Amino acid sequence: MKKSIKSKYQILLLIFFAVFILEATLILMTAYSPIGHERLKTDIQSIVILFMLFQFVYFVVLYYYVPYQYDHALKEIYQMMREISEGKYQIDLDLKTHQQGEEIQNLMVGLHKMMNIIIRFDNLKTEKIYEHHQRIQMLISMIPQGCLIITITGEIVYCNDFVKDNFPVLYENLNILETLLPEYMEDELKPMMIESIKTGNNIHEKMVSIASIKATYVISNSIVRNRRGQSIGAIFIIVKA
Repeated sequence: MKKSIKSKYQILLLIFFAVFILEATLILMTAYSPIGHERLKTDIQSIVILFMLFQFVYFVVLYYYVPYQYDHALKEIYQMMREISEGKYQIDLDLKTHQQGEEIQNLMVGLHKMMNIIIRFDNLKTEKIYEHHQRIQMLISMIPQGCLIITITGEIVYCNDFVKDNFPVLYENLNILETLLPEYMEDELKPMMIESIKTGNNIHEKMVSIASIKATYVISNSIVRNRRGQSIGAIFIIVKA
């Protein structure tokens, strides 16, 4: 595993401090050497100028290197999070962490573990929702009455065998608002259903006689609402009188 950015920064500071100690040592050694005043002055000036140039270059490198390391690491993390938010869950973690420091690698590994837990939780939740949907669907299909579920936009979400047998023109995914139905549906059933869904008023055992097919039905419904209390559709129960 590569060194962390923190440890790299600490090593660079230690090198900078070592250069400072070396400069001070050379100056002291030169000052106590048995040479003439002019030579002493020239040697100390040379040492100071040389180390000042070196320290200046080192400082510039240090000034830009550390922010670059952090920017590069954060850029990879942002890229990883953007891919996750876009639904790209298959991430090559080895490639992502290859050039990263220890702490960034640990962060990416933590994000990857969290993503896997979320995916596993979503899969379990999806399975539970599907199981409940299957139970409800089987239960509805077993009742002797007709059951018709319509959304606020007029789309038929579900209809059981009773509805399919007595009203063959109705089927799942059909939008009754956008589709022209037979005359008896347009005159009798459709306006009543749409009005109930739009107004949010329930129908209680309303008798509907359809002369064209010589049949009478008793219709009741219950409005389905979301958590804010807004109508999102209705469930209709149809009984043949």
